[in-house]
Amino acid sequence: MRSIKIWILKVFPLILASTFWAIPGFSEGHNIPTGAIGSPLYKVAGRDVIVVRGGVDRIAPLSPTGLLDRSVPQDDPSPEKWFHFELKNFVFQIDLVKKETKADISDALWVPSLLAVNPAVGLSMTAAMISTPNRKEIYEKAIESGSLYDRMLLSLNKDRYRTFHRRLEDGLSAVNSDYEYHGISDRKYGYCWGFSTLARRLTMLAFFDPGAKPPVPAYAANGLKKNEAWFRYYEKKLDQILLRGKPEVIPGFRNIRELTVVPEIEFYLKLRAMDLWADVATHFWSVPMFVNGDKMMENYEILLLALDLKKRTNRGELVKILFAAKDSKHLIDWDPGWDWASIHKGATDVHSVLVTSVDLNRDGTGLIHLWDINFYAENYTHEDHVIKILKQNGRLVLDFPAWFERLETPQKTKNSSVLGQVRIAPEYEEETGMMLAKLRSFCKKPENWRYCSGR
Repeated sequence: MRSIKIWILKVFPLILASTFWAIPGFSEGHNIPTGAIGSPLYKVAGRDVIVVRGGVDRIAPLSPTGLLDRSVPQDDPSPEKWFHFELKNFVFQIDLVKKETKADISDALWVPSLLAVNPAVGLSMTAAMISTPNRKEIYEKAIESGSLYDRMLLSLNKDRYRTFHRRLEDGLSAVNSDYEYHGISDRKYGYCWGFSTLARRLTMLAFFDPGAKPPVPAYAANGLKKNEAWFRYYEKKLDQILLRGKPEVIPGFRNIRELTVVPEIEFYLKLRAMDLWADVATHFWSVPMFVNGDKMMENYEILLLALDLKKRTNRGELVKILFAAKDSKHLIDWDPGWDWASIHKGATDVHSVLVTSVDLNRDGTGLIHLWDINFYAENYTHEDHVIKILKQNGRLVLDFPAWFERLETPQKTKNSSVLGQVRIAPEYEEETGMMLAKLRSFCKKPENWRYCSGR
């Protein structure tokens, strides 16, 4: 009995102390390098970054049925729960809009010369560019008349986005949500269009080689500035994928989740999602959707859309679409001092997602299966997200119950899950043409043949 008392008095306090030491707030001083808090890291995606105490709060509503806690990812080797990164200069989303729209207006002066079609180009995917007015027609003809090899190239990584076969390993570690952008951006209008673009390119163009070692020093937990050479190596590869649509081999990682859960990479992705959003969502091609997005589609329009999406997904494409709720039109709070504010007054809330497959019944009803980047991969392991094609009083209706995020989307959108317009993203043909052309080049190299065998 005496020995038990001694054990309780001497050993138990140590166990108790070690338990508390493992709780965030008690162990931070022993996990963060001395002097790191508040100090600069290094530039990430061209922006100045600082190290901040504490973890990113990821306890947030992910579905109408409950909560999922992504605070501590599975098998996360990072010291993320002890510190995280923020931007030295906070980004206001409206400033991205102003900058990109003004640049877009300036670039528009070159449109007439860009619209000239070079006969020597012929019927090819690379001709399906946004500068060509009939890009969708060119794209369709090129795909339909193209080889089975081209179609296979577009679906090389289809196992990552097959409906009902979603895996945690294929999902990004961050999503389009306010709590992910604390200390980065106000995310006033959301970055969904940027996230769907990022997820599509990374999913289709990243090839992993876990056995290969990068030609840089190994990543060290808590290394911070010491990891800059390691980070620059992967930043360059990811920039090729995300900014140039070029396939890349990612050494040392098994899958998307394992790569993106590294804190520096995760932070980089959030910044690139902002850049990609600014590139596509502020372009003139987005205006029709923002202005007329709340207008309900006619029966024939819904059927044509569903058939088009079904054809594309059957070919293995991961299709990027936009949609808006019927009741989502509202007055966006633009800066009244900005001359171009009047262009977007009364705009609709537009959301961007990826389509993985379509189920269509004889009566026109069906399901459009989605990958919505507002939801973590954990959510997709047990719940499917769809746009329902319903029939109400003889009329086809598009319905998306998960349209609004409880804490984020404006109040009006939660009054109705009925959608207005659903459209393929206007840059989709250009983006896919660029990706396919570079996949061809990638797969011509003997060292890449093992990635291009049509798995």
